[in-house]
Amino acid sequence: MACIGAVLFLATFFTSAAHAHSLGQSYSRWEIGPEGVDVTARVMDRDLSALSVEYTAGYDSSAKVGDYLAARLYMTAAGAPCEVIEPPQELPDDKGRRTFAWRVRCPNERMLAVHHRVLAEVAPSHRHFVRVVTPDGDIRESLLTGTHNEMALSHDAGRPRARPERPAAVGVIALCALGAVLTLAGSKGGSITAARVGVFAIGIGVGLLAAAVL
Repeated sequence: MACIGAVLFLATFFTSAAHAHSLGQSYSRWEIGPEGVDVTARVMDRDLSALSVEYTAGYDSSAKVGDYLAARLYMTAAGAPCEVIEPPQELPDDKGRRTFAWRVRCPNERMLAVHHRVLAEVAPSHRHFVRVVTPDGDIRESLLTGTHNEMALSHDAGRPRARPERPAAVGVIALCALGAVLTLAGSKGGSITAARVGVFAIGIGVGLLAAAVL
């Protein structure tokens, strides 16, 4: 009986350990917009079963799983948590996967960061893939784990880049024309200074024109 008990114990131990190590990778997408940050998160149903059977798709678990994900996948701004303004809703997905969407609003746009705590209770090494889409359409990605569980964004990731003001086309053309006149006049009249000023004016005009085009 002692041997049988030891065998059963070892079998249970290795089965649990194997299941813990087989917990896969979850995913989330954070799209920063003017109305807040739209979040979409996906996790495997078999991974959620490590928490409790009450989290699996066979139960009325949508609200439970949604609240769990929103609490363990969250964004902060300058250290302050962003508020959930639209609660998680489960989206249709293939069998075996659970996908939820919700929206958060941050107190400001400074020092944004995404934090991951999914399945930390049962699998600290669980991996989570994060993708952030900024207002400019730039994409930032990171793979988070139990030890590396925060993705810090740049200081201004939450706001669109301000485009520099473009110079007026008329002013650029006038500057280039003035430079051409001075260059020709200086060349014909033997005035090196006037020619140099003209070349300098043309250079500035070309530079401004390039700035306007780019």
